[in-house]
Amino acid sequence: MPGPSPKLYDLKKTTFWFAIASIVLFVGLVSMVLEDSNREWKGWQRKFVDYTRELTEKEKAEAEKAIDQDKLLSLHADLKAFQGQMAGHQDQIQAIEKNLTGLNVGLTKARSRFQDLKQFQDSDRYFYEEHTKHHDERKAKTYLSKLENREPEIEQASLEVERIEKEIENQESELKQWTDQEAELKKEIDRVTRSVSQLDQKIKNLKPSWIKGVLNAPMLDFMNPTLRIQQIVVENLHDDYYFTKVEKVDRCITCHLGIDQKGFENAPAPFQTHPRLDLFLAPDSPHPMEAFGCTSCHGGNGHSVSFTTAAHTPQTEAQAKEWEKEHHWHAMKHWSDKMLPLNHVEAACAKCHHGVVDVPQAPRLNEGRRLAQASGCFGCYKVEGFDNRWLVGPSLMHVQSKLEQDWIVRWLQNPKEFRPSTRMPRVFHLSNTSDEESKMKNEASIAGIATYLMKHSEPIRLESLPKKGDPAEGERLVKAIGCLGCHAVGPLAASDHGPELSGLGSKVKPDWLFTWLKNPRHYSPDTQMPNLRLTDEEAAHIVSYLLQDRNEKFESVRLPHVNQDVVDELALNFMASKLRHDEAKAALAEMSPEQKLEFIGEKTITRQGCFGCHTIKGFEDAKPIGVELTDEGTKELSRFDFGFVDIAHTRQDWFFQKLKEPRSFDHGKVRTYQDKLRMPQFDFTDDEAAILTTFLLSLQKTEVPLEMQKRLTIKEKKIEEGRLLAQKHNCQGCHTLDGKIGDVRSIIEDPGNAPPILDGEGRKVQEVWLYHFLEQPIPIRPWLSYRMPTFGFSEKELTTFIEYFNHLADVEPTYAGVKVPPTTPAEVNAGRELFEKLQCIKCHQSEPDPSLSASFLAPDLVMAKDRLRAQWMVDW
Repeated sequence: MPGPSPKLYDLKKTTFWFAIASIVLFVGLVSMVLEDSNREWKGWQRKFVDYTRELTEKEKAEAEKAIDQDKLLSLHADLKAFQGQMAGHQDQIQAIEKNLTGLNVGLTKARSRFQDLKQFQDSDRYFYEEHTKHHDERKAKTYLSKLENREPEIEQASLEVERIEKEIENQESELKQWTDQEAELKKEIDRVTRSVSQLDQKIKNLKPSWIKGVLNAPMLDFMNPTLRIQQIVVENLHDDYYFTKVEKVDRCITCHLGIDQKGFENAPAPFQTHPRLDLFLAPDSPHPMEAFGCTSCHGGNGHSVSFTTAAHTPQTEAQAKEWEKEHHWHAMKHWSDKMLPLNHVEAACAKCHHGVVDVPQAPRLNEGRRLAQASGCFGCYKVEGFDNRWLVGPSLMHVQSKLEQDWIVRWLQNPKEFRPSTRMPRVFHLSNTSDEESKMKNEASIAGIATYLMKHSEPIRLESLPKKGDPAEGERLVKAIGCLGCHAVGPLAASDHGPELSGLGSKVKPDWLFTWLKNPRHYSPDTQMPNLRLTDEEAAHIVSYLLQDRNEKFESVRLPHVNQDVVDELALNFMASKLRHDEAKAALAEMSPEQKLEFIGEKTITRQGCFGCHTIKGFEDAKPIGVELTDEGTKELSRFDFGFVDIAHTRQDWFFQKLKEPRSFDHGKVRTYQDKLRMPQFDFTDDEAAILTTFLLSLQKTEVPLEMQKRLTIKEKKIEEGRLLAQKHNCQGCHTLDGKIGDVRSIIEDPGNAPPILDGEGRKVQEVWLYHFLEQPIPIRPWLSYRMPTFGFSEKELTTFIEYFNHLADVEPTYAGVKVPPTTPAEVNAGRELFEKLQCIKCHQSEPDPSLSASFLAPDLVMAKDRLRAQWMVDW
């Protein structure tokens, strides 16, 4: 026998380790399958089924309580009694049923016999007609004979069918007397218990079963599982994955299972019904779920079915910690389009709603836009779609005729020390310039600005006060003629459109204020302040009232000492940016101290962008100093400088921090005075900073198909132009217009004394009359003390307002006169008689009756022919 062949391995050891490896691989495979099947979303779906079953059981219990048990018992008793009665006649009923069975068989045979005869008759008739046509009389006679002989048989067969049918009807009628009453009783019982039966069936369908367990089991869930990923494919929208664009697929509804269903409003997360189904998600809403999905508005990763990788974003730090504990959540670092926190979700509305002043159903976004305008943001930053905005600060072209230089210096130290409500931000003495050296440079910069403004403003001719006014009468006029529609005065505040009129005695010159009140455009042609057509006496009274309020604390603020060495250093640093050091020193040596301050002021104004809010001589064509913010809401996170500020690295946290403490991102950094951050401190409240953050997040450049966007019609564009103009001139400060109640109505006791409601004005008045009224207002309501101002609208603005009012009222502007139908003298006399009988003149008077309250007074009708539309008068 040959010896064993040599081997390089031990067979027993190999078998042993092969068995160990097989076991490990098998355990690994089983673990992998179990891990893959035990997905997070399956747990949420199981919880939703359990929660739905609990809700249904509660609903069933409520439905059972709602059943009239006495009525139900009575119905069951009636049914039982009737069924007992039927049991006593069971033999009779069975005999009828048996008889009906035999009759139905006989009817089938009779009908078959009748049909056979009819077929033979039709065949013989066809041959008879054919042979007659071909003049074959012999054969024609044969078939005619057949037709005549078969006629009695057909008639007899027809009568037999009718006889059997009649007998069946009689038998069925007899049987129906028994069955109908039973069916009616069962139907009534079913009606009473239908809701409970349906809910009971629903509960059965929701209960777990072994069949569902098998269908949802690992490796078997490819068939027809009850737990499955659900998704919405949004046509024409794509997710940008940098190197490719992928069709937008939203799987959010895999976990948010009750999102589009009523009845889950109070369910726990994530099963709640989406708010406002009439506006979102419902098929008949403007934003159906199948067309818009979820992430097109909320952001996030729609392909994911995991809480973390879906890129949920918490609203607060406390919520973030709660999520970390409950869901092991962490922020996704490399997903730029994270979900918007719920308090900022309105930012997404701007993706589709372009070119509108206010986005429908987005109050926080709209308030953010208004606050951005009021704060002068668009003066420093270019934002596409907001290019047609106006300067929010007063003109400084003639400031030397209005203010003293010392007042400007004190004001620039901290504007809120003079007027806490001012929107003028703090520019100097902030956290990044709080060291002693920076403080001295701040003082030099402030002195420079004041020097430049005084030297470069042009004096303007002022009217002298004719006499000293009466402060009490001035107070009455301020409350009565309409000042409160824009300004807060003392404790009376209805609108903050214009500056608060406190402390004016410490601010403006008396002759300037008198001239300003008489004609604001004399001082500033571009001012929004209208002309109230005050008499000299009225203006003097108001001047006396407003100037009696002084801010003595502000007046006593010490004027800072300006260090000349600091002035030289600042001026040299500004010059060195454009000149060589030696050239800069030589140029500086030739300048007087005042020239140095003027130079520093000019450069500081340039650096701080004061011309973004104010008209300043020498800066008429200056460009905004801020970066463009058109796509700030989608700017890559890596482009934000978070510095050493301890905040979450998200856009919304950076925006909020920047708005609350704009200079905080300089903390810990070494920078020269000129290189430090320069955004001023607005002292926004937390809520103001939050709504401005919503606005900034809304500034996005996204590719949204035109069919998904709200495209304005020509009519809607005209409305938006007028809406912006009305916002600019604060029409809603006095008037109820466009769904907004006039601000002054909150401080007027008698509604009859409030400025008129302008909703429907376009349907009410004639265009030509309204054009001339806005151009040169005249009194319409003689008793009304509020005075429609003269705004000095341009022809374009007047036309914009006319089209705005008309389109709001769904009336096409024509500028055609009113066509009054021809009337007879008899009709005119009848109208006069009715006018007198109804005592119309009692309210519509040129000189109001002092015994009537304002609510019973009405416009003078003398101008009705030229003012009102005939059809509106009929409708009214």
